[in-house]
Amino acid sequence: MSSGPSRTGVGSLPGVLTLMALLRAVALALPTMHLWGLNAARFLPPWLRWTPLVISVATLHPAIGRLAFPDSNGCRAGGRSSFRSSRSRSGS
Repeated sequence: MSSGPSRTGVGSLPGVLTLMALLRAVALALPTMHLWGLNAARFLPPWLRWTPLVISVATLHPAIGRLAFPDSNGCRAGGRSSFRSSRSRSGS
């Protein structure tokens, strides 16, 4: 029996988001349509194609993520989100 919250999967969300951003960057760089769901932006102008990808990758960095989303203090590893805690308080 453990006394604290379960830490299983704490690092999996940033890993999945990083993998998705990497796949999208590869899909945009390839001249084929093999990854057709990830390269929908290839038909846009280059500045509009790469800007959302660069912003999403930049927010994966903890310092930039805290600046971009200051109200997400409870969403850190092991913390509770404010949505979950406020919902559980109102529901009980």
